[in-house]
Amino acid sequence: MFLAPWSSADSIVDNGMEPNYIFRLSLRDSLAMPFLLKQAADRGLPRVGLLLTNTAWGRSNLEAANRYLAGRKVPSLAGTAWYNWRDRSLIDKYDVLAQAGAQAILLVANDDEAAVLVREVAALPAQRRLPILSHWGVTGGSFVGQAGPALQEVDFTVIQTVSPFRIPPDRLTPMLETAGRLFGIRRPEDIPSPVGFLHAYDLTRILALAVDRAGTTDRAAVRDALEQVGRYRGVTRDFDPPFAPGRHEALGPDDLLMARFRADGVLVPVD
Repeated sequence: MFLAPWSSADSIVDNGMEPNYIFRLSLRDSLAMPFLLKQAADRGLPRVGLLLTNTAWGRSNLEAANRYLAGRKVPSLAGTAWYNWRDRSLIDKYDVLAQAGAQAILLVANDDEAAVLVREVAALPAQRRLPILSHWGVTGGSFVGQAGPALQEVDFTVIQTVSPFRIPPDRLTPMLETAGRLFGIRRPEDIPSPVGFLHAYDLTRILALAVDRAGTTDRAAVRDALEQVGRYRGVTRDFDPPFAPGRHEALGPDDLLMARFRADGVLVPVD
């Protein structure tokens, strides 16, 4: 059994396996990239550049972007630039996209390389700092600490599926009581990586319901039971049901929002 609370490449679930033992309560790139592109266009930034990690994750996002852009005039793609993990500078790739006419950068990165880019962009004159709309990999690790004060000098937003600041108190409080007892997390501000944490909380509880339904921990029986779990009232949202035969994705296009890092490093919804 493979339960995915924080992954987005479409092929992880769309793997062609039968039976499929992978269940995801997380974002997927075919939802993320169209949302980011639309966000850029809605902000009056119709010409975008893609800055992608040279991995299967980056290629998954390029495929998702190309599918969304096909037949559309807005937004349009100024270009695509690739970087490798552990690259010590990304500013040359950024400059290529800016010179190609990009009005915004759509970034697919984890914390290390994203922090490098933010520091480099912050060092540019203000008029050369393009807005950066980021995939959610940056919200893991130590991005805020690595980016430092530069993060407040750059227009940097990141896609999320849930924010603890939007969860009703009657749902959030019991989760925080458990998290406080186990991990010392007692406030929304204490959650370092909200999407991964909240997805994992819901996914673990859904798994427990499936085990109860199956009456056993047998792998095949639990897999079948996961497809039969009924309505579940989660912290992420209500699921009715979370999974079904032929549908191992729990989230959809309505579960997306943009967030921004406050000066204290806490990630909050843009609006």
